[in-house]
Amino acid sequence: IPAYLGFGGWNECPASEDQVAVLRRWHERHGAVPFAMVEDIVECWVARPPADIEACEALAREHFFYCPDIVHQGTQTLLALASTLREAEAWYFWWD
Repeated sequence: IPAYLGFGGWNECPASEDQVAVLRRWHERHGAVPFAMVEDIVECWVARPPADIEACEALAREHFFYCPDIVHQGTQTLLALASTLREAEAWYFWWD
């Protein structure tokens, strides 16, 4: 979807080819599927969210590298982000 739409490549939003790679990885690992991709927002449904804290912390680091705003303007810390990922059925990203 990001490649087809040319989504990304502005501000801190990853280029479309990086979006494809990241979303493919998360689909393979967590069953994540983008269900909304508009302007500066990506939302994903998640079939297999992480259940243990170590997996949540590792995924929080990946989310931060993909979209720093979710920490800087959202949860404020990686540990707080990790706690929101535990068994979360949806993930939300935005870039200003």
